[in-house]
Amino acid sequence: MRRPLAAVLALLLCVLALAPAAGVLAQEASPVASPAAGGDVDLAAMTLDSTAMPAGYTLAAEYFHTVDALAQGYPFIPVAEFAALGITGYYESNYANADGSGDVRSYVIAYESEADVQTGFDLLEDESRTIPEGDGTWEDEPGLAGVGAAPSEVTMATYQIPDGPVVANVDATFRVDRFHLGVAASAYGEGAPVDLALVEDLAAKFAERVTAVLSGEEIPGIDTTLPALVPTLGPSDVREGYLTVTDAFRAGAPSVDADAFVSAYERGGSFSPDLSISPAPVLTVGVARFADADAALDALANADEFMPVETETVRADLDEVAGHPAAGFAYAGAFSPGQTDSFRIFVAVDDLLIVAAADGIASVDDAEDLARGFAEDAVACATDGTSCGPYAISPDLAVPAAPLEPEASPVA
Repeated sequence: MRRPLAAVLALLLCVLALAPAAGVLAQEASPVASPAAGGDVDLAAMTLDSTAMPAGYTLAAEYFHTVDALAQGYPFIPVAEFAALGITGYYESNYANADGSGDVRSYVIAYESEADVQTGFDLLEDESRTIPEGDGTWEDEPGLAGVGAAPSEVTMATYQIPDGPVVANVDATFRVDRFHLGVAASAYGEGAPVDLALVEDLAAKFAERVTAVLSGEEIPGIDTTLPALVPTLGPSDVREGYLTVTDAFRAGAPSVDADAFVSAYERGGSFSPDLSISPAPVLTVGVARFADADAALDALANADEFMPVETETVRADLDEVAGHPAAGFAYAGAFSPGQTDSFRIFVAVDDLLIVAAADGIASVDDAEDLARGFAEDAVACATDGTSCGPYAISPDLAVPAAPLEPEASPVA
């Protein structure tokens, strides 16, 4: 299934929104708190993670789609057709290379029954309907031998993003049980090649992983108890998912004991009143579980290593949150160049390291106040199941940190 243009633009916004939080536990709309989306199956545990990605690819975004959001990506197809497909959940993970010239995504669409998969496949994999006439070219090949079950196919497409680059895309789709799965690789730029062998390899790994999840096997790096410990967020633009140690700590990962790292889960959301201007303000909250409390404290001691490398940070006078050891940092986020407008807090709670961040806030003092309250809620959610959201912020803070004009002052 070719990613619709609306989804391409949404992904770009997701990447931008997460940029200031990407050095920590770094993620369209979550219909319900995961893992409930998709029924009793944890869709977020199914998609491929960084351990399967080629060198140089890092996490860009992970998110649940709603059926409405899916339909909006194809405005030329009646919404009623999507509503009749029997989709119960849709989750996607995206990884991109450093210069943005390529990305890889894996996605899983859950249906009520195996028969519904064929119905959904007939619509979503029909490029004559999903690619408007003149918008691109495509060619369908038989599905990969030995990978999943029918319906399956491999689609090679080329299309032009309006006012953007030419995109070459290879998408391998297949079925496992009542789930429609796909692995797609895209290359941006005229004549850019897509690695078909990579797609074939990742598709095989994807099928194996989904089968393992459905069989109840333990998946490395997945702790299914974590999503319930992370507060939910109120806006519709929420990215969330499990993270490997590399995804969670990025440049700071070498300072973390990988053998003591168990799993991480994060939610990040934009509270912007106008995404066309800026994703700010952005809130991020997540938890990482370690083998024991000492390992979590060791990670906290290296918290400065987890801050974005492209901006100067100032350590705040903050030693604890809700009675637990903590560290806080003020920094210039990605939304107001040169302006310190963001604040991030790390808290060690037993074997957990909690992060709460407020990026692109009208003032750094407001950012700190917001992050402190958010961190207290995150601790309460993780320890006793209270204050778990959905989280919201006051209307006077729900403004972009600065408009797009370079010389403009921050919006109060």
